[in-house]
Amino acid sequence: MIGKSHHSQNIHVSELPVVFRRAIIEDAPVLTELMHSAIRGDAAAEYSESELQGWLTRLSEEGVRLKIESSALFEVGEIDGEVVALGALGATPDEIDLVYVSPNHARKGIGSTIMRRLEAISREKGVRLLWLDASRNAIPMYAKHGFAKSSSSGPKPGRECLCTRMAKPLS
Repeated sequence: MIGKSHHSQNIHVSELPVVFRRAIIEDAPVLTELMHSAIRGDAAAEYSESELQGWLTRLSEEGVRLKIESSALFEVGEIDGEVVALGALGATPDEIDLVYVSPNHARKGIGSTIMRRLEAISREKGVRLLWLDASRNAIPMYAKHGFAKSSSSGPKPGRECLCTRMAKPLS
């Protein structure tokens, strides 16, 4: 994990005072809830009920704890002490693993801020090609940030029907 400090940084996103900080294990229940809420809200129109159930099942509280421990970077965004977003790199800084925003705060620039933060950390770590597996509903947001569908092999095992591999060269 890149540093385990829990310092926070205030950033105003679309006039919202979002405070970003490193995720801690105790955040797992609230982060799991946020991801489930975002999936039910934003992705529901793009996936069948069985696909949604499979996705939700894979995002367990224990799984979130493991991601917090193993991620190169895992941050949460808070407004007035309420967790409203999260972003995480994979085990190495060349993969964006998670970007979720609460449906109540979606489309206010928070997800874009998370993307810029994750990209900056990856760039600082010397990453030349950043990749991610995008859900169908998130492809437009990632494309807006310069990611393109990749010609590399498909998504991670267990997510074949859910994701599209995308990549972005970093300079």
